Amino acid sequence: AGPRTCRMRAHYAALCALVALLYRQLLGGPAWGAGLAALFFSIDYTHGMVTAWIANRNALLSASLGFAALLLHHRSRIHQNRIAAWLAPLCLAGALASGEVALSIVAFFAAYAVTLDDSPPRARLHRYAPYIIVLAA
Repeated sequence: AGPRTCRMRAHYAALCALVALLYRQLLGGPAWGAGLAALFFSIDYTHGMVTAWIANRNALLSASLGFAALLLHHRSRIHQNRIAAWLAPLCLAGALASGEVALSIVAFFAAYAVTLDDSPPRARLHRYAPYIIVLAA
């Protein structure tokens, strides 16, 4: 395998590790459940095209930054981390700049807002305003 192929595999491994960390944070509970979900994510056959085709490397970067934005958003909510609250919209902007694949992370943010965010609607709108601004830009 050439150096580009090795880098693509390393990027995919980093994406899988990021997703595993996100699953661990969101699922709580026993670690084996998050590990099993991460395993299923990593062996999903639909990821083959992304990792095999060098011209599609922007999708790996876009997905990684998108999941990083969601993980940072979750950490800013749970731990009241202001740095994570600032970095999450920047990661989303980077993901959107990397490729249109990042638009799919918006569905994850919407699901998070509906199912995991228990704050009043006005506070929720205020919390998601930076992401809406990034999407509008």
